[in-house]
Amino acid sequence: FRKKEELDKEQKPSPKFMLAVVGFFAGFISGITGAIGLLFNRFYLRYGLTKEEIVATRAANEIFLHTIKLIIYIILGLYSGNAIWLGVAIAV
Repeated sequence: FRKKEELDKEQKPSPKFMLAVVGFFAGFISGITGAIGLLFNRFYLRYGLTKEEIVATRAANEIFLHTIKLIIYIILGLYSGNAIWLGVAIAV
């Protein structure tokens, strides 16, 4: 709830490798819990993204993560054919 000027003075941008580390752990936690929430927003704000860019980035990230999770769950046999067809019907 602080002003942007106050935040800019206090926070220095994280190194680029930190984004990859945070992305890995967020994907791992998301795979276990099913959702990750707002963890990335702080890091995206530090990189200077606008609200609209954060929404677009998170949407693309969610599509990518959920696609990977679906593939892994299917490979591991955690979905039955019936569950897949029900999911497709609900999505449509």
